Amino acid sequence: MLDRVRSILDINNSFFQFGRKLLYVFLLNVIFVITCIPVFTAGASMVAMNGVFMKIINERDFSLLKDYFRYFKESFVQATVVWLASLAVIFVLYVDIFYWAKYGTEEGVYGWFMLIFSSLAALFFLMMLHTVFPVISRFDMTFKELVKNTFLITVKDIFYCLEAVVFTVLIVGISVYMIISGKFLFMIYMALICFGLNGLVQSYIYRRVLNKYSEEYIEMVKRVREEMKKEGYYN
Repeated sequence: MLDRVRSILDINNSFFQFGRKLLYVFLLNVIFVITCIPVFTAGASMVAMNGVFMKIINERDFSLLKDYFRYFKESFVQATVVWLASLAVIFVLYVDIFYWAKYGTEEGVYGWFMLIFSSLAALFFLMMLHTVFPVISRFDMTFKELVKNTFLITVKDIFYCLEAVVFTVLIVGISVYMIISGKFLFMIYMALICFGLNGLVQSYIYRRVLNKYSEEYIEMVKRVREEMKKEGYYN
């Protein structure tokens, strides 16, 4: 009996761990919404939230506010450029799909082919968009390396990336649709937990994807450093 009471009150049991993660989801959601208010900062905010959640689920030491704003600051330029460029690409893809859906089907097989092709291209780009911000939070890369490696990771782990898009649609997309439909109670859900919950889910998905690349990346850095030491460029 005493052992059962101790297990219930143990702060490391599954109930308290769930409660802590729910609290982190709420806090990060609020911080994320605030830092996204200018809209153009959303990219750095996604990197920051993913970086903190990665530390949480990997059970590493972290300071929620300090680490969030450290990730935000360090990734700001790269993440903002990626985010704004992505918005431009999304707009072009939307116009393209809209055109082929409204007018292209009248052109027969070619119109239908272009509609399907544009839709698949948009889906693949959304998968890359879900992948790029976790990559930024984990690796220090140039823009060229970032685009190349994000593309390769998306191709190699396409089902994980598709899973990430599906969860975003279920957690965030449906909420947005409900708000547009006039169900404003979902605004409370979005303000308090929606984005944080999706961020946690995305972090679990991309931990499986990126952990193996982290090991490869670390080994590559070690090899480069050893080669530089031999050539006298690195002490």
